[in-house]
Amino acid sequence: MSQSLMDHRESLGFQVLCHHWPSLMEHPHAHSEIEINYLTEGNLTYLHGGHVVTVRAGAMAVFWGGVPHQTIKSTVQKDGFLITIPLAWFLQWGISHEFSDRLLVGELITDDGRMDSDHQRLDRWSVDFRSQDPELRAALLLELEAYLIRFAVAARIEKKRSRMKPPAVSASQIEQVSRYIALHFRELLTLEKIAQAVSLHPKYLTQVFKKHCHMNVWEYVLRLRVSHAQRLLVQTDMKIIDIALDSGFESLSPFYNAFHRYGPGVRPALYREQFQIG
Repeated sequence: MSQSLMDHRESLGFQVLCHHWPSLMEHPHAHSEIEINYLTEGNLTYLHGGHVVTVRAGAMAVFWGGVPHQTIKSTVQKDGFLITIPLAWFLQWGISHEFSDRLLVGELITDDGRMDSDHQRLDRWSVDFRSQDPELRAALLLELEAYLIRFAVAARIEKKRSRMKPPAVSASQIEQVSRYIALHFRELLTLEKIAQAVSLHPKYLTQVFKKHCHMNVWEYVLRLRVSHAQRLLVQTDMKIIDIALDSGFESLSPFYNAFHRYGPGVRPALYREQFQIG
């Protein structure tokens, strides 16, 4: 897919919103967060990573926004709920690697209403998100983590029941690459080091990753580093230079450049001032 037909959105960050989906989108888009959708009525059909998936009312749907996705059909008339979680936060929660790997490889997972995704809980999450109370926002994050842990357990059980087919070879390779980068993005990385770790030629790695994820490998690394820095800015009192170093940057200059390009459009200090929850 050409760049002109792909919308790489700026980082969405953490948000819990009442949301109305358009009937269709003209072209796919991608972003770095984990996305959760919940419809109060109607159905929403996605073209997600080359697969057509329909999300029904009353079911929670979870996927990684780094996979190009597009709404192609909708019967939604009322607002539902949209939650986005920075990928680095999600990867550091107590959620199974098996579940996160399924998302990173491009699977859209729904609970089909088995998780009792009630409207009241989502209303409370939305209110807590809008609140300026740091304790309520902290509680919201804890509840989201607990919910997703239960979601992952239910998804694992359902996968065993349905005997899902294993991913294609190229998808399996992307899973290996994504997992390696997710575990090592804070370290000194090069394309050659990543390629060697997953037993791929650097040129082939570049091609297959770009084809599957519609972003290059280094952009993926930088998005993870920026997401990690956002979490530290929100949840700790660490100095900005220490956050930059802990996130994998060698100095402040590349950190500020990456934060400006892939972050929320404000400097790290202002981001902390606006969103700190602890």
